[in-house]
Amino acid sequence: MITLENLSKSFRSTAGSVVALDDVTLDVPAGVIAGVVGPAGAGKSTLARVLSLRERPDSGVFRLDGRNTGALDERSLRLARSRIGVVPAGESLLGQRTAAGNIALPLEQAGMDGPQRRERVGRVLDLIGLTDKAATYPADLTAGQRQRVAVARALIGEPDVVLADDPTGSLDADGAAGVLAVLDRARAELGATVLVATQDTSVVRRIADDVAVLEHGRILETGRLLELVRDQDSLVAQAVLPAIDGPVPHGYADVADVVLVGFAAVGSLLPEATSRFGTEIAVVGGGVTKFGETPVARFRLGLTGAGSDAALGWLSARGAAVHRHAVRELVAA
Repeated sequence: MITLENLSKSFRSTAGSVVALDDVTLDVPAGVIAGVVGPAGAGKSTLARVLSLRERPDSGVFRLDGRNTGALDERSLRLARSRIGVVPAGESLLGQRTAAGNIALPLEQAGMDGPQRRERVGRVLDLIGLTDKAATYPADLTAGQRQRVAVARALIGEPDVVLADDPTGSLDADGAAGVLAVLDRARAELGATVLVATQDTSVVRRIADDVAVLEHGRILETGRLLELVRDQDSLVAQAVLPAIDGPVPHGYADVADVVLVGFAAVGSLLPEATSRFGTEIAVVGGGVTKFGETPVARFRLGLTGAGSDAALGWLSARGAAVHRHAVRELVAA
């Protein structure tokens, strides 16, 4: 659906040229939620503007469904823009319009007739769970509700792609959860491809299928989220997995850090390994979190007994990501 090939974008400033995007290559498959995560100034907002076809890159190619958007004529460019819904960063609603009026604005601008417009606005209000707030003005909505209305306005044209620039940045936990639920429903119920630019790694953990790490305008890491977290040295794993604090403990035959993905793995692999190989397995660090609805654990294990080596091999063969700490390292520590 979205393909970026060696994309670069710079801006002029009083200090000279500022590189916002530097040779960015990225693929976002159709129908996924992709997170682009990075600190302030990483280039996320510039990337969102390029993807919304409001900015042209200095070099490189942006393909939408295989078509080079840089080669589109003005009419084709307008049509391509109409397929992309944008949720801008910060407050964006018109204070003099109700929630329904804000959502309807793109349809009014497109010339859609009143009955059809009201029917579609009603469907989207139901999608975001704010049917009872249709006649409410932004000043009387919570921050989270206002952002859900902004997402609804991006969805009202039934876009193929939704771009959300820092959609939870100023929200409390409940407000953020409501916005992320709406973005997830947009993918599940409307079939939209969703790209979320954010500083908050918990956003990626809660809704993303794919993730890219952006820093100083460059993509440092990209891939499927649940594959990246299996590599405990990856930037994504370090950012989103439960932390393991403290030094590696002494007194065990083996010590290993393991990542377990899924209900069956988290719930049953360690007890089964204990019974199969006659080894004691102690969890000495780490914890369990969720990626969407999928539980993911990172544990530091201390193993004792003759079967500890076989137990770790068995865990690895059943999909656990196992990083072993050599006993000689522990003695030196």
